[in-house]
Amino acid sequence: MANKYLFLTVTFILALSAALCASETVDLDKIDFPAPRLGTTSVKEQLKLAYSLHDQMAAADNWDIELFKECHYRVINECPDTPWAIESCWRLSNLLMTAPGQQNNEEVVRLMTHALDKYPGNPWQDRFKNRLIRTLQDMKDHQRLLSWCQKLLETTDPESEKYLSLTLVAGKSAEALGDQDSASWYFNEILNRDPKKESIFARIAASHLKQ
Repeated sequence: MANKYLFLTVTFILALSAALCASETVDLDKIDFPAPRLGTTSVKEQLKLAYSLHDQMAAADNWDIELFKECHYRVINECPDTPWAIESCWRLSNLLMTAPGQQNNEEVVRLMTHALDKYPGNPWQDRFKNRLIRTLQDMKDHQRLLSWCQKLLETTDPESEKYLSLTLVAGKSAEALGDQDSASWYFNEILNRDPKKESIFARIAASHLKQ
């Protein structure tokens, strides 16, 4: 029964991915994607190739995972100045997290890092950041977790819940690395922001300081 539900779930995910990759009719001359110029060909040529690759994915069998991977990698590498490159980073990471036999956390981290580094300010920034942090947590890669939390905290509103969340992850990572002084600083930073301990982050931070 469990295998049946897994089969249905994966089929749904792949079918949805294929549907979302369907081509659209657009005027290529009127598209202006405000990304840094990363490719060696014109944006118009990149868009033509991206739409062609998406047509291939839309027509492909839902289980042809290797074709989906190949097409997404080509969009990322050969069409970097188009919105499709950002989308392919996300959809390819979905495949690498959910498709049977394709799980590859290290590649998910690389894709999320690539998207964050190459496309600063893109509208999917938050989802890339969240997936990067969650994947590094799953990998128990505390060194990179701490480094990324420090980097993301520099541009996160200190009054936001996201700031408390990242600070807590940073504190736990520092603690796991044996750096108790840094861990205590992060936990105390949360309590300074939420002295009444109204948030779950403050209560967890306080519990770590008592240990």
